[in-house]
Amino acid sequence: MDERGYARERRKRHDHYLKGTIWCGQCRLEQHVNRRMIFMRTTGRHGNANYGYFFCRGVQDHACDAPYSSIDRVEDAVAEHYKTIRLSPAFVTAVRNHIESALNDQVAAQQLLRKNLEDQLAQLTVKEDNLLDLAADSSLPQERIRQRLRDIARDRQRVTEQLSEVHCDLSSGRAFLDVHLDLLENPYELYLHASEATRRKLNQAIFAHVYVAHDEVIGDDIRSPLRELLAAERGWEALTAGATPEAARAATQAATARHSGPETPKAAPEGRPGRTNKPLA
Repeated sequence: MDERGYARERRKRHDHYLKGTIWCGQCRLEQHVNRRMIFMRTTGRHGNANYGYFFCRGVQDHACDAPYSSIDRVEDAVAEHYKTIRLSPAFVTAVRNHIESALNDQVAAQQLLRKNLEDQLAQLTVKEDNLLDLAADSSLPQERIRQRLRDIARDRQRVTEQLSEVHCDLSSGRAFLDVHLDLLENPYELYLHASEATRRKLNQAIFAHVYVAHDEVIGDDIRSPLRELLAAERGWEALTAGATPEAARAATQAATARHSGPETPKAAPEGRPGRTNKPLA
């Protein structure tokens, strides 16, 4: 037996768009640890067959006994999983309307704050000019006038700093949310017709982890703010259906937990008949 694998097999490392995205679901469920799934291709002993598979990194260390997974089945399972992270058109419309209303209110508030601060600066300028006129009269207490001028200078610096933090253009925030809403509006169709390079980028943008066991996706860990959007939709759907605020909040929390990686210890899915812990040769 070759130390690197099974008899007369030649293993080479290859790249795959799911590398770095899929993690061992069995290790997550049974041991509460995250272990990467490694991608390998194997050429048979006669060199006339080429097999690809994923396996848990823990198999190499004898820390996991999860079976090897077929590339095609895992690819199909991940693609199918994209159907589960779609936002409904009604929710997307409701969010966009809410964002527009909230941003309009925020812009109005920022504009009002800017006007108030600019008025304060104008008033400070008037006070400063008056004090400078008084300073020309040598009969008045000069030290007191100088102290008032120093106070005005401090106030002007404070107001100027506050003014620099006022942002009336919030289009970048709207664009940030729009991108994520677009991403989850129909992710399955987007993923299905994407190139392998684009699929890699989509996986990395959406998922921190996708957990696979026996060729099936058994859970995920979705990045923010996508996870929060999916959770918010569950709460919104509950409220729309007439649920109480408490029930809607519970639905939101459950969805957040669901997309934060599986935590409940349970047996991994049963393998299909005829499956083996060894790759095909």
